[in-house]
Amino acid sequence: MVSSPGCPFSRNAVRDISQDPALMTVFREHGKWLVPQMRHSYFHDIQKWNRSFPNFQMTMVYQRQEWKDIDHWGTPTFYFFKNGKLSSKVTGWPEQGNIKELKNSLKIIGLL
Repeated sequence: MVSSPGCPFSRNAVRDISQDPALMTVFREHGKWLVPQMRHSYFHDIQKWNRSFPNFQMTMVYQRQEWKDIDHWGTPTFYFFKNGKLSSKVTGWPEQGNIKELKNSLKIIGLL
């Protein structure tokens, strides 16, 4: 997932994922939460996020070009890979969430 500690949509996604036991387990065990490369360092904000959401630790990306399969760095964006190949992508977190879309993508890659 491409996310940001200051993004309210990323926070809403974590809240909603945390409330779904199946998603909570899958994202805790298999998820990688990436903060896009930015001009400013948000180390303090990332540290605060990681303390608040220990099951969803964020990691800052150093160089975007190292993540060749990620073509959209808007937050939140979820990327689903199977056998090292991009299978699907879910972009954004509307008010009603994207739980159904996440579950469909996880089913496709065999994690649900």
